Amino acid sequence: MSSYTTSFGTISVEGATLVDRTTHFFEVVHPEHEALTLVIWRTPIAEGQTIRELVAARVADEMVRLAGYQVLLDDDVEFEGTLARDVASRWRHDGRVVYGRQAHLAVGTTWVAFAMSGPLEAQTKCDAWFDEVMMSFSPRHPD
Repeated sequence: MSSYTTSFGTISVEGATLVDRTTHFFEVVHPEHEALTLVIWRTPIAEGQTIRELVAARVADEMVRLAGYQVLLDDDVEFEGTLARDVASRWRHDGRVVYGRQAHLAVGTTWVAFAMSGPLEAQTKCDAWFDEVMMSFSPRHPD
């Protein structure tokens, strides 16, 4: 039996495995700018895969899926003593230019990604909130 516990309950399935691919969706609401979107997701890292490879595949997918996609930053950074990737980009959606910032890191054998986005005009606010979120993140490492 495979079980998974959330903050509001537990589920179980018989004869199968539950693979945790949790996604959290938040809005950062503040009176000085439009609401920004923060999405945090996790997925297992397959043996032999690296964060660089995972991020390269993610960026390649976004280039195909998002109109006018352009990478503004794609850099190695250190987070809690381990390699992470910092990616900034822009694209068009519903007639507007959107700015996005992402951080990708490994927590144990799990790929954790943070993505914040909003209108291009809010880029400075988006970066400031993103930096605050990342500085406040305290990963729980596997035992």
